[in-house]
Amino acid sequence: MHNIFSVFYIENSKIEVLVSDETSTLLARDIDLEGCTPLSKRRDGNTFFTVLDVKREIPSHHWVDLLSVDHFSSNDGAIICESIGAIFPFFHKSQYSLPELFLKKSFNTNQVTFFGGSFNPWHEGHSECLRRCPSENILIIPDRNPWKSELEKECYFKSFKELCLKFSDSPYSVFPGFYGLEEGNPTVDWLPRTIFKNKSLLIGDDNFTSFSKWKDYKKLLNHLDTIFVLSRNHSMKEIEQTAQDLLAINDSISLSVLGEHDFMDLSSTKIRAQKKS
Repeated sequence: MHNIFSVFYIENSKIEVLVSDETSTLLARDIDLEGCTPLSKRRDGNTFFTVLDVKREIPSHHWVDLLSVDHFSSNDGAIICESIGAIFPFFHKSQYSLPELFLKKSFNTNQVTFFGGSFNPWHEGHSECLRRCPSENILIIPDRNPWKSELEKECYFKSFKELCLKFSDSPYSVFPGFYGLEEGNPTVDWLPRTIFKNKSLLIGDDNFTSFSKWKDYKKLLNHLDTIFVLSRNHSMKEIEQTAQDLLAINDSISLSVLGEHDFMDLSSTKIRAQKKS
């Protein structure tokens, strides 16, 4: 089993990453580098990341501009996503300036609305969520849904970068830290630990009406200020009943129903099935 390293050098919002082969963009493996931070467990090996204060040459390796990379070999794209997440102002303030493609200058830690999902693929229903939501600081979080089988991605970094480019001219930032994780990642395990003062969720009514099935949902409710709900395939009666149930647990939470729209029948699952047929 290899030790796999995401080694970054960051200067003026430019991130360079160390690769073992300029053509394959394979991350560094089994190098002698102290002070690295462990990442999540993976089947391919033990994973680590570090940010060097001083850029230095390492034999048989090359520095490349991260944004110039379209595809990482093996499962290294998922490791890169987790590593970028580790230097994102999410669980702690960051000392590094990240590319605006990932993190908009308007991004703030006073209040945030998390918009998470597998987004495999992104469709107009997802875009409608963003258009309808009145929050001014929305953070898109591509994630692995613990209720679904592991997503098959050619390269998680490639997919993450494509999502960022889709919103390059928008106010939305994209957090990559959970993309490609090999274990389930329930919302309650991470949201309470984030640094934001006010925390909200943007979800579809399918997730909203099944909220009581979320892990430790009562605990999660106590860490939320607002839940924004976009209609999909549930009646207003079902939505209102769920709202009453949740308010009985936390009557200070705000529940905002964003209404019906033209893309309610769209589903990533259906789109994938159509592509296969």
